[in-house]
Amino acid sequence: MSDDTRNLLDKAERLIGEATDEAKQLIKRCLATEARVEELERSPPADTVRLLPAKPQVVTLCGSTRFMEAFFDEGFRLTLEGVIVLSIGVCKHAEHHGAEALGGDVCERLDELHWRKIDLSDEILVLNVGGYIGDSTRAEIEYAKRTGKPVRYLEALKGGEGD
Repeated sequence: MSDDTRNLLDKAERLIGEATDEAKQLIKRCLATEARVEELERSPPADTVRLLPAKPQVVTLCGSTRFMEAFFDEGFRLTLEGVIVLSIGVCKHAEHHGAEALGGDVCERLDELHWRKIDLSDEILVLNVGGYIGDSTRAEIEYAKRTGKPVRYLEALKGGEGD
């Protein structure tokens, strides 16, 4: 166990003093967990170690913030697959407590920030729920293509869209 961890736990035990048995058990579990983590770091069991590639794929999610659930679902799925997911941090639509309520300049800065995320990406995934692709998302798709980023779509495109 690291000296810092041991010092913190010793301090916690002193502060707790006459603490409940439940608190004491929690401290013991923390110590046991720390010891197990250190043991695994020294010699991880071969059958449980699953390393990510040297550079995991980076994907930016693009789409309308009216489909926030799709952002959450795809971000969750891709992250569990070992993908680094770049997504929106603030909804633009006011009904989602978003940037529109903060003014147009905020929306413009968020759009610019999202384009920088595309720059960092290996590809973009367009969340075209129900086939919907708005103007802002179309601009992101065009930007990604101009900068040589592959573009994938959540749903199949209808009639040659996106080419």
